[in-house]
Amino acid sequence: MSHIPEARLIIARLLPDVEAALPDAAADLRHALELMHRRPYAKPRAPDRSAPVCATKAKLIRAYVARHPRASIQEVAVIFHTNSGRVSEAIQGDR
Repeated sequence: MSHIPEARLIIARLLPDVEAALPDAAADLRHALELMHRRPYAKPRAPDRSAPVCATKAKLIRAYVARHPRASIQEVAVIFHTNSGRVSEAIQGDR
């Protein structure tokens, strides 16, 4: 987890005091604050094409895999209208 948001708050809180005592240092701190913001994404994210896996669907996937142990993850994903990554997460208990 990043602590940048907390660091921005600390610098912003201290900036008025630094500005009064050290104007050059305050300019550097203002520049540092500008650098601590994430740029917007260059292009929009692609829309989701597979259905999300809720707890109920994950349970159904695990039951199906137990009954059909030779079924590939991709086959299971097609049956449940999701992707292989979500099926893998369901099987491993991550979902």
